[in-house]
This record gives sequence, C-alpha cells and structure tokens, in this order.
Amino acid sequence: MAQRAPDVGSVDDVQIFDAVKGSQGRPRGALGGAQVAISPNCEIELLRAPARGERRLLPDPMADCIILVLHGECVANAPSGTHLLQSNQGVLVTAGGSGTFTSTSDEELVLLSMSTGSAAERPGYIPNRPSGVFIRVPAAELEARGIGRHLYVFAMDHRTIGVGVNFTEEWNRGSLLRMNCEYERSGVDILVNLPERMARWYQVRGLTDADYRISPDNQTRVRVDLGPLVAREASGATERAAG
Repeated sequence: MAQRAPDVGSVDDVQIFDAVKGSQGRPRGALGGAQVAISPNCEIELLRAPARGERRLLPDPMADCIILVLHGECVANAPSGTHLLQSNQGVLVTAGGSGTFTSTSDEELVLLSMSTGSAAERPGYIPNRPSGVFIRVPAAELEARGIGRHLYVFAMDHRTIGVGVNFTEEWNRGSLLRMNCEYERSGVDILVNLPERMARWYQVRGLTDADYRISPDNQTRVRVDLGPLVAREASGATERAAG
C-alpha cells in the first residue's frame, strides 16, 4: 500500500490541489513524486520526467494505481505490451503490476498518479466468479472469428448487456462495467455464465429465454436486451400495488 503521512488520520474531508503548481514544496510520495493529496485510502502524486526521460512504476501488491498524462506524451511499457499515451490519456495498473513511462517528445512529461487500496482488500469486494445466471446466445452470432477461453460482458445501460469475444475499444469506453466470463456450449448455442458482480448489477437471480432479446452485431458480439424482463417486473409491481 502507498506510504502514509504521520498525520493522515486528521486529513481534511476535502483537499484542494493544483495539478500544475502542486509540486512546489510538497513532500515526496510513495512513488517518488510530489505528494499533493492523501487520505487513509488514496494518495495522489505528480510525477515528472525530462524530455526523452522516463519514470518507473514499481509493483505494489496492495494498491491499484491510475496514471494520467497531464503534459507531454509517452510510451507506457507494461507486461501486456507497449502503448502510446498522449495528454489526457491514462492507464490503470492493478495491484502488483508495474510499468515504465518513457517521454517521446521534447517537452517535460507530467503524470498524475492516484494510488488506492486494491479492490480485493475492500469490504464488499466481489471476485470474478460465475453466478449461474445464463444467457443463451446462438453460437453463429459469436464465433465468426473463433472464441477463446473466455467471453466478455459489458453493462451497456440499465437494460442492455453486451456479450463479445474480445475487449473491443468501442464497447470498453461506452460501458459502465466490463468483465470476462465463463461459457458453455449447448448444441448450436452458447450459454454465457454471467459473473456474479454483473448479475448483482442487473439484480437478476435467473433468466429464461423469454426474459431477453438478442440483437446480433458482426458475428463476434451481441446485445442482450432485458426489456421483456423489465416490462414483466414492472407489470407485476403495478398489479401488486393495485391489489
């Protein structure tokens, strides 16, 4: 976990900081940058690197870290690959992860880092495990390019679940929640086993084929409309209120 200041128990409920001038006279944080705000659950730092220089992020098994580029541009090198980041773009490094951020411009690189306790140590954390709530999808609507070990599910809105064979950038940005999930084959269909967190998100304990409609999308992903379930539950609530 990120190191804490001795008086962290008495921090203000709201801390204001300046992301441009915030490094002046500030103590060093756990990542070696200027510590601009801190609480028992979060530490915010400004990290700087000269033009063509780099900053390294060392693994912390107890903290997730968000890195946001405030000024300049860089290449983020991580075990998963290399990614070019420009101003206002960032990455989430989960607990235990590491990376190197190398400036690719002739300007100073300024990064904003936000370290928090990893999800696994928080009360109420729900691990990614199957719920036993299944959605039946015709296999032909997903396997045009083959299917790997997992499928991916996306909470698109309050009544639409996206199911795809990969982590598409478009759906990743447009969804409220995204997770990988297990699946089973049943004849010409694929049974998508919703993760428990996703099932809780939509407050479903079980689904029948009549509870949703499938809308295909390029044979690698589908949209699952829970409209029939929503309508049935609304009708039931109205009848109970009238009775």
